[in-house]
Amino acid sequence: MKRLKSFVLFVAVLITVSMSQMIYPVVAGMGNDAPFSGNGTKKSPYLIENAKDLISLRDMVNSGNSFEGVYFRQTENIDLASNEWIPIGEYKGKSYFYGIYDGNGHYIENLVTVKSGNNGLFGKLGGVVMNLGIESGDIYGNCIGAFTSHAAGSKAVIINCYNKATVHGSRGGGIADNFNGIILNCWTDCELLGKKKGDIYAYSCVKAVNCYTNNDTKNEVSKEALNKGILVSASKAEVDVNDLNTWTFDGEKVVFSESKYRFTLADFPQWILAYGTWIILGSITMVALTIIIFEFVSKNKKV
Repeated sequence: MKRLKSFVLFVAVLITVSMSQMIYPVVAGMGNDAPFSGNGTKKSPYLIENAKDLISLRDMVNSGNSFEGVYFRQTENIDLASNEWIPIGEYKGKSYFYGIYDGNGHYIENLVTVKSGNNGLFGKLGGVVMNLGIESGDIYGNCIGAFTSHAAGSKAVIINCYNKATVHGSRGGGIADNFNGIILNCWTDCELLGKKKGDIYAYSCVKAVNCYTNNDTKNEVSKEALNKGILVSASKAEVDVNDLNTWTFDGEKVVFSESKYRFTLADFPQWILAYGTWIILGSITMVALTIIIFEFVSKNKKV
């Protein structure tokens, strides 16, 4: 009986920790001192307030700072003025971004990359990019994607983002090219120019879920689909769902809402779909614990 109790308690702790990671994942780690407002934590992220800040982030990553587990938040729309953009974490470089970049419902416009290599806003992405739009620009190169060419590891995530920049490459994707990570709740409305092309990814992706292209994003239905996909997408990416911006409709196209996701009763079916396994395991554990406590109390009463 003692062994059974110990085992059940161990399973309960394990499930509790796992559920907390799934629903509200904790990402530890701090970057080096950086020239941004904020502290790089989730509560006080480093703020990317203008093109100068974005360039500073790029230069620091390319100089060897991975910013693993460090939080960034874009506070305004950023115009790169069509200046030639060297990717954050160049494809053939030795340092890549492993932090969490929250566009916070803002976009980058006039993104124009260098014309050789495997390019995008990122060359290789190892961390998380969410709530970010690329509103306009021209992505040039060989194997390219608007957000990134490749993933720097299987934990790379692009979630709740969109691209409208033109993609010019031998192999080009609206979001990424060859992405050994996951792309979730994204959409593209862009021109693809090249031999091999894909609206979301050009070559391969471990998982691309609830993504839309072109005319799909110009109607009210796609706005609802994107919002309904937030919970499940966050679960699959192990991203805090409360960090994701919702979507709205301005009469002509789908755009970001200023609001972050907040749970409502209407979302309950999606919540069950996203976390059903953990709910079942948690319920079984609670029942087992209740039985053990009941037996323990009953035994002590007899004594």
